[in-house]
Amino acid sequence: MLLSEFLDCFGGLSEEEFLRRFAHPFLLAVADPNAAERGRPVYMVRRSGEEGVVVGRGARCHIRIKDPLVSTRHADLLPPAAPGAPWRIVDRGSTNHTTLDGRRLEPGVPEELVDGASIRFGLNSCYVFHLAPSFREVLAPLLRAAGPAAEPAKTDVIDGPASSSASGEEVPCPGGPGDRLPLDGEVLLFCDTQDPLPLAVGQRVVVGRSPKHAQLVLQGKQVSRRHLEFERRPDGIYARDLGSANGTFFAGGKLPGSWTRVVLGQVLRVSSYRLSADRPQSSGSSGFLPGASLLRREGDPAEGIVSSLSEQPLSEILQHIEEDRLSGLVRVVGESLKGQIGFRDGRPLYAATSDGREAEEAVRALLRVSIGSCLLLETEPRAGTPRLARSFSEIILEEFLEQS
Repeated sequence: MLLSEFLDCFGGLSEEEFLRRFAHPFLLAVADPNAAERGRPVYMVRRSGEEGVVVGRGARCHIRIKDPLVSTRHADLLPPAAPGAPWRIVDRGSTNHTTLDGRRLEPGVPEELVDGASIRFGLNSCYVFHLAPSFREVLAPLLRAAGPAAEPAKTDVIDGPASSSASGEEVPCPGGPGDRLPLDGEVLLFCDTQDPLPLAVGQRVVVGRSPKHAQLVLQGKQVSRRHLEFERRPDGIYARDLGSANGTFFAGGKLPGSWTRVVLGQVLRVSSYRLSADRPQSSGSSGFLPGASLLRREGDPAEGIVSSLSEQPLSEILQHIEEDRLSGLVRVVGESLKGQIGFRDGRPLYAATSDGREAEEAVRALLRVSIGSCLLLETEPRAGTPRLARSFSEIILEEFLEQS
């Protein structure tokens, strides 16, 4: 989530309440001089039993960083082995390494994390590791600058993972449910494959692959029969995952199985689909859902998913294919170049362009197409010996480094 969203939700807590609520550390993105201070991403570092918190680009990571130079599973943040012991970090053998306070980590060797440590994942993604007390100190000047506007209770903002308790029960926003403003007016459930559905107060909508069980039907092997469910209540929109095989993703993590209050306009991702609940007038310009051209299914589902390359670059589509180990075909139509890429189990098989380029050279040429459309077909590609030796991630990385 963004720092602004965190402040809207929890900025009204006193220091004592904040420290009682948040016993875990945080990762806060290093400030970008060209961006707003409150627009910095922040992640809550939550332990999962004795296992580490996985950081990476992959959809199944606990902390997902959308950076092509970050590996799919880049590093682990390891919880304290005993009371009073420090958190640790270990690189998973990432392509572009993990750097701790300016020192490159040896893959597989855990290193202690101190409060305020600087961590760089890959070449560009820099974060500061904060224990809860020091993170509260970072927030203090922002809260003072915001003044009364920092009070969180009268907003429709709640971050998914922070809104459910360990028992699975829904946890209200700070200040209690009575402090929330009612959510009045028309609200629609948007999916970039079909027309929006109205959400009335008290109404539930199941999203999934089965027409028998779901009101909003999505095609694809990555979608479960009953994948997730939305409910509109008088005080906001709630969602929960229904035990899907591949998960529902939002706010930098996975949507839990307990009811979770979500932001109007905030995108939830199911496979290649993007869903959001929002007001009608903001559906085309909210910034969360760039419009029906982003990923929409035209006609029969067999025709595939159409994406606008100006909204979603081919590099992101290929990374999704690799992460979810899809099989099929991608067709790219640009202003002066056309081409296609075949893949099986997330690995490239062959590629060709309209100007005669083949294999890896064709993939790299298509990666440079920024205006046009892309058709993703989840079908069995033609048989034959693979003509590309490297993965999509390796090709994308080399192209990125060469262009920069």
